[in-house]
Amino acid sequence: MQFKSFQSRLIVFFTLLLALVLSSTFVVVNQKNIRNAEDTILNDLAITANAFSELRKSRIESLYELVGSTTRDFAFLGAIGTRDNKTIIDAMNNNIIDRIFSLQTSLVILLNEKGDLIASTNEQIKKNYWPWLVTQAQSDEYGEADGIVQLNQVATQLVILPINARGIEAWIMVGFPIEEVLIAETKNITRQDVSVLAYDQEEFAIWSSSLDNSFLEDLKVHVQANTLSSKSQIIQLNNERFVSVNKVLEENPVANISILMQGSLDKALLPYERLNQALLLVFLVSLFSALLAVYWLSRSISKPLEHLSQSVKLIDKGDYSQRVSFVRQDEIGKLAESVNNMAQGLAEKEQVRNLLGKVVSDEIATELLSKKVELGGEEKIVSVLFSDVRNFTAMCEGAAPTEILTRLNRYFNKISLAIENHSGVVDKYIGDAIMALYGAPVSYSDCSDKAIASALEMIKALDELNIEFANEGISALEIGIGINSGEVVVGNMGSEQRMNYTVIGDNVNLASRLEGLTKHYGCAILLSEGTKKLSTLYTMREVDKVKVKGKQEAVTIYEPVCLVSELTENLAFELEQHAQALDLYRKKNWKQAKEKFSQLGTQHPDVKLYHYYKERCESLIDSPPSGSWQAVTKLNTK
Repeated sequence: MQFKSFQSRLIVFFTLLLALVLSSTFVVVNQKNIRNAEDTILNDLAITANAFSELRKSRIESLYELVGSTTRDFAFLGAIGTRDNKTIIDAMNNNIIDRIFSLQTSLVILLNEKGDLIASTNEQIKKNYWPWLVTQAQSDEYGEADGIVQLNQVATQLVILPINARGIEAWIMVGFPIEEVLIAETKNITRQDVSVLAYDQEEFAIWSSSLDNSFLEDLKVHVQANTLSSKSQIIQLNNERFVSVNKVLEENPVANISILMQGSLDKALLPYERLNQALLLVFLVSLFSALLAVYWLSRSISKPLEHLSQSVKLIDKGDYSQRVSFVRQDEIGKLAESVNNMAQGLAEKEQVRNLLGKVVSDEIATELLSKKVELGGEEKIVSVLFSDVRNFTAMCEGAAPTEILTRLNRYFNKISLAIENHSGVVDKYIGDAIMALYGAPVSYSDCSDKAIASALEMIKALDELNIEFANEGISALEIGIGINSGEVVVGNMGSEQRMNYTVIGDNVNLASRLEGLTKHYGCAILLSEGTKKLSTLYTMREVDKVKVKGKQEAVTIYEPVCLVSELTENLAFELEQHAQALDLYRKKNWKQAKEKFSQLGTQHPDVKLYHYYKERCESLIDSPPSGSWQAVTKLNTK
């Protein structure tokens, strides 16, 4: 090219020089763009790995927490105790899958203490296919373990927890599909593809993946060729280049589990190909400035938030003395002030709860603190228990008041523990009497059986206390217990200034009347017909039909004998003989009834009821009643 002037040559020179510089810069920048794209993808994949791990960790911790609280739920434990497969599965669906629906839990398995299958919400699971999880849980301090398995060709996260009552009685295993939960959510957050691989010492296998089928077939070729490593690789899937990184996730007896992450290199380079050198320079300057701004902003936010997080964790553990010391006028400052107010409020509420817990039971304290305290109630089916010490006043004659109070408190400690051991709630102490509730404020279906179990344990506890009293030269105590089950009104009763959480109703009065009847029949425990109908665990002996004071209709009363599972042939025969004798008595065959009751009394002298009926038959024989006679005892005293 010829130039007309030096100026033109100079322009051309600088033009060529600029072109050379620009072309060289383009080549260098293009190579750097590729490296930057790779680095960006690797960084994104690292974030993806962390996001996947954190999501998995978070969901596992949530399952531990939420399922752990469910295993302590009385209704859930009661369902498991039935050992009925359908009942257990319904309880697992209602109490776990429905309760933690947000965690997308789709599988609940119940194992016995040895790890054998009891019930599963998945009908295809017939036994425990993952005994190693039970082994790991047994060796764990808290009895917990988790792991990834393949279930029906789907990668599934399992979590196992113990069910504790008196030692580990069973195991509950909860699971969710990784592809539907973790992989999908991770891709939604990071926009990167994730595949779950398993290596069983022979070959790699893909369990789950977010890749489209068009890429998945080529990925299987790479996986089956065992060409994967912990370092990043560039692989080609369906004619598209991907940066791939493999990270070990878990090693268990089934397989070594890892996650394989893919980021498209070709797609990452598209923005760079559209940029020119000037825009690239502006972009780099802007990026650098933005990074500095983000770094400064993040430091100004992350440090106070970290301090807040540590304080909230300590508050969550019960340390309500925590206070956030820094002062700011922005939203973080307002959040710090709210945390301080929350800690102070929780401290005050805990103090109130501690004081309230010494006056009423923990269940009632929780009920009162969990809602607005106001007058009113609701109807519930509950079991009401009344117990009273017989002749306590006479036994205390001549004793100092402090000594009487000491004896009474020792008695209350033993008896109250027997009530609480079976989910009972002490409603009130009335002198030397106790009123207890079963099924309120927390409702459960087996309130009748729990009340009977408490009554039997109360008698046993009293026997132990009487042994202590005998060693101290103190007279033995005797108690009477009456239990009635039915609908009552439960709630806060009283005035606006002073109220009491209790129950009222005709069924409460009947329980009190039954307690009083124990002296008349010589029975330690008397149950109503309503209690017998709700009970499924105990064998009863019919005592009588009575009209108590305040009742127009006759009430059939019973005495608990033993658990149905503990009924022996001899005891069953005794109860049959008693039923026959009672039938003869009601049919006015008093002579034959007397012979049977006399025989029963000789064979079982400790059962005072047989002697009572023997004497009643003798009285009827000596003075037959006139007119129509019904085998119903009418009692005019409370």
